[in-house]
Amino acid sequence: MKKILSVLLCFVLALGCLVGCGEDIIGEYIDQYEGLITPPKPHMSLNLYIICGAETTENAKVTVKQRIADYTENKYNTTVNVFYLSAEGYADAVGAKLAADSENRADIFLINSPEMMNSLMAGEHLADLTDFLQGKTYGTLNAQIAASLLDASAIMVGGVDRYFCLPNNHVVGRYDSASDTVANNESAYEFLIINKKAAQCFYLGSQSQLDSFTSYESTEALRAEMDAHPELGYVSSECVKVVSGNYEDIAAYKSAGYACNILKYPSATVTGAYSAAFGINSALSADAERAMEILFAINTDTELRNYLQFGIQGTNYVFDDNDAVVRNSDGNSVYYMDPLYTGNVFTMYYCEELGWTEAAKNNADAQNRASVFEVEAPEVDENAGGEATE
Repeated sequence: MKKILSVLLCFVLALGCLVGCGEDIIGEYIDQYEGLITPPKPHMSLNLYIICGAETTENAKVTVKQRIADYTENKYNTTVNVFYLSAEGYADAVGAKLAADSENRADIFLINSPEMMNSLMAGEHLADLTDFLQGKTYGTLNAQIAASLLDASAIMVGGVDRYFCLPNNHVVGRYDSASDTVANNESAYEFLIINKKAAQCFYLGSQSQLDSFTSYESTEALRAEMDAHPELGYVSSECVKVVSGNYEDIAAYKSAGYACNILKYPSATVTGAYSAAFGINSALSADAERAMEILFAINTDTELRNYLQFGIQGTNYVFDDNDAVVRNSDGNSVYYMDPLYTGNVFTMYYCEELGWTEAAKNNADAQNRASVFEVEAPEVDENAGGEATE
């Protein structure tokens, strides 16, 4: 009897709960949560066009292309199909694949010259990336890419700077002492170096006195004193010089007994910014953000960036005992890419063969932070009376 009463009591209580909830309609509050639920993004495919090293084998292109496609599909739900092209005729090849209805349309592509950039702008083929760079999702690129390069890449539209490409973060104003040159019309550091021992002979050895020399002309009196006293063994042309160099040279000169005063900082140029940048096809319209997600990944996703640069570990390269890349240089798995073309150099694995070590990275970071944007002087046509050419 007690068991029967217990069952009846439970039934009555349950019925009361059902009646109390009877006014709630199933699904009535779903609309309150719709803004909090992010629907999965649909899968899509994007084509990436880039310049490949001449040494790269066809087999390596196929295998790395598949690995990148698998990786981006799994991580971003976007299959990125890489098209490897030679440097010769590259701009024309990309230009032929920009139309919205093109087979294997170029969705994301390397820009490798100011001429290519100008042509793309004239044809209105580039998506405007400004809003992406100003937003929270992709705005961190502003802190990762050298400010000088971003400034150099900007195009003024209606009195406001707009960005139609993303420059690859390379070492700005890198000086090559072997050829005494800096690539892409950029400028290197310019130092005034003074032999400290020589300066001390003329009572100019204190740091404050040495720091006061801010130009070669300001050392005129010191150089005159050296030339007037050859018996001291110091030749002014050897003891006081203006030289080009890189950030690491500052410490090297100081260690060698020189005062090293910076006369000019490394500078980015429009030519340098457009020598290696990525653009997004304006034909993508509504899907431009999906392409921007991949462009962001090329700069920040270490794994994707190094697939693009070095290929597949164990097939195209191995790591040595110092965790630096050693590229495969023979057989059918050679995969060589120019680091300038494959994204942010600071997310690239170390590779001594390419001169990219921990020390090189630290020096490059300091150099880029110090770099500035310098407007390039126009070319002068010597046959046109000294007037600037367009």
